[in-house]
Amino acid sequence: METNRKVIYIWLIAGIALGILGFFYIQNVLIPVRLKNFLAQKIENTLHKPVTISGISFRLIDGLIIKDLTVFNDNSRKTHLFKADEISFNVLFLPFIKGQTIVVPSLLIKHPDILIIKTASGQTNLANFIDQAFNAHLPQQRFSFFIRKVRIKNGSVIYQDQSLDPILTQKIDRIDLMSNIGIDRKIHFTANINDAKHDSQLKLNGTYGLKDHLLFSWVHAENLPLAQYLAMVHNSTPLKFRDGTIDSADAELTFQNNIFLLKGNAALKNLDLQLSENKNISGSIKLEKFSLALGKNIIKTDGALTFDSLYIILDAQNDVNLSGRININSGEFKGPNVNIKGDLSFNNISCRVEGNQFLQTDLRSQSYVITSIPQGIVVTGDLSSENSFIKMTMDKIIHTSLKADYATFNLKNNQTELNTDLKLSIKNALFKGLFQAGGDMTTDNFHFLSSPNGIAIDSQLSGKSMNIKLNNNMTLSDEIFLAFNASKKGKTLDYSGAIEFKHGKILNVPYIDHVTGLSGKINFTADSLSSDNLKFNTLNTNAVIKGEINGFNEPCANLTITSEDINFEDLTDTPFLNKTLSPFISKLSGHSGLQIAYNGALNQIDPDQLSFKFVLDNVKVSSPHIPAPISELSGRIAFSKDLLSWDNLKGTYLNHWYALDGKVVKFSRPTLTTSIRSQDLNIDTELKILHSAFQFAQFRGHWFNSSLFMQGDVHFTPHAAPDIDVRMDFNLNTTDLKKFTDAYSLKPLPIDIKGMIKGDGLYRGKLNDWRNWQLVLNCSSSKLWLNTHPFENLALRYEQRERNINKFDLTGTIYDGQLSVKGTADLRTDDLPAKVQLGISNMDLETYNKSQETKFKFLSGTLNAFVDLTTLPLSQLDAAKGTGFFKISDGLLGQFIPEIDQSYFTNANGNFVMRDGGMITKDTMLYGERVSIKAVGKMNFDQKLNFMLYPEYHAILDNMTPYGDNPNAGQTFKHILNIKVAGTLAHPQFTPTISASKTIKGTADAIKNGLGTILQEIF
Repeated sequence: METNRKVIYIWLIAGIALGILGFFYIQNVLIPVRLKNFLAQKIENTLHKPVTISGISFRLIDGLIIKDLTVFNDNSRKTHLFKADEISFNVLFLPFIKGQTIVVPSLLIKHPDILIIKTASGQTNLANFIDQAFNAHLPQQRFSFFIRKVRIKNGSVIYQDQSLDPILTQKIDRIDLMSNIGIDRKIHFTANINDAKHDSQLKLNGTYGLKDHLLFSWVHAENLPLAQYLAMVHNSTPLKFRDGTIDSADAELTFQNNIFLLKGNAALKNLDLQLSENKNISGSIKLEKFSLALGKNIIKTDGALTFDSLYIILDAQNDVNLSGRININSGEFKGPNVNIKGDLSFNNISCRVEGNQFLQTDLRSQSYVITSIPQGIVVTGDLSSENSFIKMTMDKIIHTSLKADYATFNLKNNQTELNTDLKLSIKNALFKGLFQAGGDMTTDNFHFLSSPNGIAIDSQLSGKSMNIKLNNNMTLSDEIFLAFNASKKGKTLDYSGAIEFKHGKILNVPYIDHVTGLSGKINFTADSLSSDNLKFNTLNTNAVIKGEINGFNEPCANLTITSEDINFEDLTDTPFLNKTLSPFISKLSGHSGLQIAYNGALNQIDPDQLSFKFVLDNVKVSSPHIPAPISELSGRIAFSKDLLSWDNLKGTYLNHWYALDGKVVKFSRPTLTTSIRSQDLNIDTELKILHSAFQFAQFRGHWFNSSLFMQGDVHFTPHAAPDIDVRMDFNLNTTDLKKFTDAYSLKPLPIDIKGMIKGDGLYRGKLNDWRNWQLVLNCSSSKLWLNTHPFENLALRYEQRERNINKFDLTGTIYDGQLSVKGTADLRTDDLPAKVQLGISNMDLETYNKSQETKFKFLSGTLNAFVDLTTLPLSQLDAAKGTGFFKISDGLLGQFIPEIDQSYFTNANGNFVMRDGGMITKDTMLYGERVSIKAVGKMNFDQKLNFMLYPEYHAILDNMTPYGDNPNAGQTFKHILNIKVAGTLAHPQFTPTISASKTIKGTADAIKNGLGTILQEIF
């Protein structure tokens, strides 16, 4: 028994010794030497890559441990393909399982590092490695391996792209992976990637079914540098992620039967995606309830994309900034076929076009469909925008809302085509310097086509409640119908169309207040407007516009405005008449046709290109400048370049008809020629209008039997009366003066003049400054009647210069005697001192007596008289001073007492002095055969008399015939001492002074009658 124990102890010790020796052999010889070389050789033969292992050891708990395994990229051994600090695993040999499977319960890889290199040719070392690994010819193995659990701790991946310049190097580190096969025959795995450099995290947690081959994983990402990871994916297109981060993502990933399905939410920030050399997208995007299914030749997707300040650069002059949401209800990509349905909502879209044009808008679509067609895509759906702001330039802005029940976008063969029923509600369209507009517009079959050859637009629009406010506050309101087409090649925009008005109204029109009834069509192109029949009503007058406007940068117009019937009476109280015509016309009635034509620039109206035509019919004009209205006015008035004309212009003034024909030519140096005709008037004139002056080249007129010819100049000076310089010839029939005053209701002349006066003269000066006139006048008349006095062979010479009347010479014949008046005057002082000499020689009183039918039918004799007024203030005639005389000889002047034949006077003479307001004489004598009378006294200029008459007797009156009841009349006259004369020249009063105490009444009456007759005849 004890021997058996010893044997057991010996065998136990021997076994322990052998075990120790075997463990020592395996640990120090078999594993680190033989197995190390065996594994390195096997891996090299399989991968055709150099492999190094620094060492292999075995620990009971960790199992087999491989240290510093490195698989080099090539034989140069400069770069590695894979390396790991440590790989450890246990091996469980199950011979009872069919196939003699070797089970690895757990595989741990510490600090693995994979280097992926993309060469300049575009190949990767990893792709070559995988091809070599799977295509290697392996000998038949007795055993199979089954790894139940794999764990990777703190791994990293380095990606190097040598096809780029400079070379791109990206690294992903802190990769942890845990996977194991459960009893449900699924591989359960968990992976964590923590990037300390970018503070990012990626977590995977899922399963893979070994039976159904279903891959499922929950994916969570935070702050993942998407651009960095995508840069490691080969991409032959210009699409490049230059920057971008998955801010957060939570999604479910499944893969089975080559179908990939992703569902979840994600948020991308700092996106910088280069579409091409000049196109770029940047901003932030959120994916909500997003799903993406990838199958063989098919992709399906749905969900919502939310954009936060997405910025799209199309080129240096065009970009878009927007925020909003796109909902994809269903999306399918099957081969070349695409079908996407959903809705979208964009807020604050901001577009910059051509560098200085801007669009800001909100955009909605409740139902859009995107489908593919051969070589293109079609997008259909509805569109709406509540707030669109279009800024073409600093002073051209449109604020509008839009809605389209349908819109079709067709993208095919580099062409973009749009068809829609767009409705616009223009809140405000501002084109500073032109107009401001608002209203509702609806398009009918709006068609837009964009191709490499350019852009084309074709549509019809209807505008309701349109309001267009021009820069001068004029406002147009109407329902507007618009048909147009447009095309653009390069930067050149060409368009054409027509605007149709139905019953438009324009308010705040200068001078005419408003325009109504606007109807007709305006055709337009990119550089022109035209109309054949644009009708409107203004100032109660219907009118039509025809013509065109060309060249909007420097617009030129060729327009005609025509009105068949203007009722002037309707214009009486209009702003147009009040502001423009009221200073000249107080009342206007009647009818007229009107045509206005203009062919010239619009930036600055050229009067030379403007023309008017009036056709007047029964017009009546009242003016504050004429005493009576002009009525029954008819005829044609025309205005055009350098021509204003009037043809057969007829009218009635003060019950006299007049007809005018004439014209004004060359407005820069105008010449007026006209003729005026009436029953009694005939005038022809040619007037040249110069700068601040006009010239009478000819003025020739006839009024009844009178005529006037005039030539000269009229010069105008600011704030002063015009200067006139004319020469004239005239023939005046004085009876025409009365016709003139009667015809025009003027004040009649103070004296009655009859006869013909011929004359000529020169005049220079201002009409309101008569003292400074320069006037030379020569007049003559073969016979002229002043009241009842006939003058023959009258001749007048008048000269006025330098504020002096240098000459006033009047000569002629009156009652067979010679008349002479000479005078001068000084106009420099206020009292206007003058000197006048008046002489009458050899005037026949008998001829005078027969002409005037005086009371004394036997009056006769010869009169000589002379008056020398040395002082004659023209401003105060009663202050005249001078001397004079008269003499009557060989005549019969009247009787002292009519009943006494011997009392006749046959001669008279006298001297007088003019002063103190009258004529004073001391020696006026009446000579008779029996009696002479001496007159002493004064006759005032107002014809008041204050004389004393002193009779002188040349013979005894005893033989005188008795007078009245007094048989001794002759004796009575002997005692008369003098006679006092008072009263006026027309009504003298005589008071005889008789020495007898009793005056015989009959004798006194006889004296009064006789002397009264004599005074009236003589004086």
